[in-house]
Amino acid sequence: MLNLEGNVAAETMIDSSGTHIGIDHPMEIINDVMISGQLIYLSQGQSITRACLPIQTPIRKYGAIWMDIPEDQGHKSTANPNDLQALVNQTAIALERSVLLVESRRQATEIKAAYDMLEATYDQTLAALMSALDARDRETEGHSLRVSHLTAKLGQTLNFSHEQLKVLERGSLLHDIGKIGISDTILHKPGPLSEAEWKIMRRHPDIGARIVEGIPFLQDTIPLIRHHQERWDGTGYPDGLYHEEIPILARMFSIVDAFDALTSNRPYRQKISAIEAVDYLHQQAGILFDPEIVEVFKNLVLESQAGLLTT
Repeated sequence: MLNLEGNVAAETMIDSSGTHIGIDHPMEIINDVMISGQLIYLSQGQSITRACLPIQTPIRKYGAIWMDIPEDQGHKSTANPNDLQALVNQTAIALERSVLLVESRRQATEIKAAYDMLEATYDQTLAALMSALDARDRETEGHSLRVSHLTAKLGQTLNFSHEQLKVLERGSLLHDIGKIGISDTILHKPGPLSEAEWKIMRRHPDIGARIVEGIPFLQDTIPLIRHHQERWDGTGYPDGLYHEEIPILARMFSIVDAFDALTSNRPYRQKISAIEAVDYLHQQAGILFDPEIVEVFKNLVLESQAGLLTT
């Protein structure tokens, strides 16, 4: 077996006494075979013929197999050249498969590393975008990052896969991206909104869904973005969905969204404690929120309160 530089990379010899390593190979005929790519026969005298064949595939030449073939008294070879060719073909196929397997694994590792880097870049870009949006709406600054983190924790508790958690995390991060299309006059109004203004504000889930629908890697986040304002009893918007009609990601998010809003200071009210917020969610279970998910989230808060509240 030769490497790309033509040096011996591996070798073995088999004879009547067994297998040997470190023997002298007929390099002259081997080199000729490697160049020509053809079977070569040479008489060695004393009724012995040396045959040499390249181990090759359409992709590359790997080395050679050579054989000293004795002749019987009738000057007929005791070995069939076809046997040697069959051995060479099997060896070449095995080598090609091994090389392709190693190359495939290497490429897969490189592709995964590149994909992970690209994915991290996407997520950093999304986080920066939503931080800028949160800064625009001073009342909810930092809200998107917090709810994205908490919703991912809830997804882990519900045994979501890595892919599902990514969708949940990105959808939570982008849930309010539709507010880009809402006027600052409405978004920053110090007092209550009029009915006409609320009608405009309620368009932000639709606007957000339309923003991301043309981005392939964000397609799975659309149900959360579009339906995060739906309510368990059907009183939400934009479609007034009811119970399990609401996508599960949106049901999960609405609970975390309410929890973060209640435990954060707003200009019009002071925040309440995590326990008080959980009590409110429990009171609204079966009305505004999915009761089963509320129970899971309640246990999550109670069991890991310190970790959640310092996030």
